Amino acid sequence: MKKILVTGASGFIGRHCLPLLVQRGFEVHGTSTTASFQAPGVQMHQIDLLDENQVRQLLESLRPTHLLHLAWITTPGLLWASTDNLKWMQSSFLLMQRFIDKGGMRAVFGGTCAEYDWSYGLCSE
Repeated sequence: MKKILVTGASGFIGRHCLPLLVQRGFEVHGTSTTASFQAPGVQMHQIDLLDENQVRQLLESLRPTHLLHLAWITTPGLLWASTDNLKWMQSSFLLMQRFIDKGGMRAVFGGTCAEYDWSYGLCSE
């Protein structure tokens, strides 16, 4: 069975991906810092992705085949210039490393605001 870990499962993109993944037959596991977030067919895990030990333990116990990494700092007014962006970059690299170490096969990383060159004045893909 395909097992997927979705980080940022309660976020803007993550919450919309969950039902689609369940429909496609994945065993879906989501992470969130929000303990109260629930989604049908999804096993949620409250975790601090900046804590390397928590990430290691989660990946060791789940051993997902797929990873959809959507978590990042989203604190309004702080996210653009926060030094936490460096922590998130490092933790994302370690997440990928642990995922591969535990046999992960496919990973997709995404986000909602910093993927475009804003100097054009429009979103062009």
